[in-house]
Amino acid sequence: MGKHWAKQQANQNELEDLIVLGLTWIRLNRQKAAAIAGAIVLLAAIGGFILYTAHKKATAAWNGLFISRSLAYGGHAGEALEEIQRMETDYPGQPATAYAQLFAGDVLYQGGKYQDALSYYQKVLQEGRPEVIQPFALGDSALAEEAAGDCKNASALAQRFLDTYPDHFLAPQVHLALARCLGALGDKEQAKADYQKIAIEYPGTSFAQLAQKNIQ
Repeated sequence: MGKHWAKQQANQNELEDLIVLGLTWIRLNRQKAAAIAGAIVLLAAIGGFILYTAHKKATAAWNGLFISRSLAYGGHAGEALEEIQRMETDYPGQPATAYAQLFAGDVLYQGGKYQDALSYYQKVLQEGRPEVIQPFALGDSALAEEAAGDCKNASALAQRFLDTYPDHFLAPQVHLALARCLGALGDKEQAKADYQKIAIEYPGTSFAQLAQKNIQ
């Protein structure tokens, strides 16, 4: 029994690692059509997990996440969100539900519904787990607030992200949002200092190039 549980837990940990890799790839290539390929890899990982998990409720929750992603990538965002809402009712507290909430936020963000996206990101943050997706929820919250035009809250969330996850791959993107918001709020000197810091810390990247343009 103990060995079976350990194997099941190891499989679940491997799945979460694969999902995080997928999330990282998609965010780094948001503007490229090749993001579809990353989505397929992610769906395959979730589908594989469903085949070997033994826990009925967890299986149902992961299956719900698979369905919601399939619907969204098939062009049925509304139905995908309905599936995620069902998961929230039927499988609260399940790791798969938290991943689904993060995904719902991304779907809504891409659709320009920034406040609705923010509400889902906040649900993930309030749950506090899985820990591995907390940086995504926090960073995306800052970006959603900026997109919604609330630079005050966006700045606070962005600074919180940079204080908590300074080495995360999302840090330069969030740092740019912070600098933009500081400029919009009238703090030109601090905004310039942040742009300079981005240019120094991420040389040779698109983030550094954007920072240099804003400095000039």
